[in-house]
Amino acid sequence: MSITDIQYQDSGIDPFQQAILSGRLCHAYILVGPTGIGKSTTAREFTKILLCDSPRQITHKIEEGEQTWRDSCGKCQSCKLVESGNHPDLHLVYKELIATISGKEAHKATELGIDVIRQEVIDKVGRKATVGRNKVFIIQEAELMSRSAQNALLKTLEEPPENTYIFLVSNQLGVLLPTIRSRAQTLVFKILPESFIIDRLSQAGAEEKESRFLAKFVPGKLGTAMELYRLGVYDLNKRLAKDLEVLEPAGTDDFMQWVIEEAKALAEKMAPVEDSEQIKARISEAEMNRTAVKLILALIGGFCRDSLRYKLKFSEQNLLNSDQMSTVKSLAENYDVSQLQKKILDLGEAEKLIDANVNVTLTVTDVITKVVSH
Repeated sequence: MSITDIQYQDSGIDPFQQAILSGRLCHAYILVGPTGIGKSTTAREFTKILLCDSPRQITHKIEEGEQTWRDSCGKCQSCKLVESGNHPDLHLVYKELIATISGKEAHKATELGIDVIRQEVIDKVGRKATVGRNKVFIIQEAELMSRSAQNALLKTLEEPPENTYIFLVSNQLGVLLPTIRSRAQTLVFKILPESFIIDRLSQAGAEEKESRFLAKFVPGKLGTAMELYRLGVYDLNKRLAKDLEVLEPAGTDDFMQWVIEEAKALAEKMAPVEDSEQIKARISEAEMNRTAVKLILALIGGFCRDSLRYKLKFSEQNLLNSDQMSTVKSLAENYDVSQLQKKILDLGEAEKLIDANVNVTLTVTDVITKVVSH
């Protein structure tokens, strides 16, 4: 992969490019923007450039003409090691590493705590590079750093060792301490065009209807859309449509069981695998199940929103489930506007409760009862 393969993010990439070409690189960058739009991929490509044995100058086309950028060669041993996630001078930092700390093996990775920052950044930042001249630290989900972790990181950001670069990947800039933000340059990443996401999904093998559904379900988020494609969420949504179309209060228990079983199957597909950055995340079974349940509730919410919009005379082609109109119309016939609005609010509240670690089964039971009732 090349830095030029990352499209529609020039506003986030160009400041780094101009800095590296002028020899004025900052020691720390915050890559900020919604989840799934290419921040982590960009951080990896920046890393390849910094660690590459033979970086090259390239011509990058922009609307106003052309710019000179620097890119990795993609062929040297360093580039290959970064791609595999095994470069000794690339340090990937993420909250699940809490399980590697003695005495913390069973600790829930709900935040990026001070123990991980100390072990993975502070204790390693002073070491000499193993292969080349530079060292790179990529801190994933930096918005989850605890206040103590951020304060501990400040010293490193204030007085970084030579040839050390830190990328903080975050979807929320405001939760980072002002002192953190003032010691790093912020690179802003934007949501991606729907047409671009549809095209990339199609290239990956998705059918047209599936591509359009996923692009609308997670608007602007290519990485998330690709993951949902891998998980077969479009087919799950079609199965959901069949159940919702014939759902009656008498079938509430069966539908609740269906949701729980489908969530379990979905969670199994989410089992930790080595991603493009080779991060072996230690995610608990319970956490994956919560994520799967929230996804199914979001799909149900999609049908409720479409039914509400249908009743309000929105164009069918603009609906998320435009290829499942029989289900959309069935819900619209069974519930009035206020009932659909209440169901949407109940589903949203259930997702928040699951995030707050409230019992998943009890939450599903409660919200499905509310969704099915008149």
